[in-house]
Amino acid sequence: MPRQQSTTETYTLKVKTEEPGNAELLVKLGFEREWDNEPFILCTNSFQEMMNALSLLQEEERYEGSWTLTKKEE
Repeated sequence: MPRQQSTTETYTLKVKTEEPGNAELLVKLGFEREWDNEPFILCTNSFQEMMNALSLLQEEERYEGSWTLTKKEE
């Protein structure tokens, strides 16, 4: 039998905003960015953590900015 290889999944959420209030919210939620003109980024290996962040953005905080979620398997 072939041996199963374990894969690591990494989720990356990129959020673009220029609004100071949104920037403060994103930092409070754990997002980071290196430069002022770059999107805020949240990376995690936990699907549940990513879904919690999306839930907070969409439902509780009523965030309406642009965002992109990607998943990478290694």
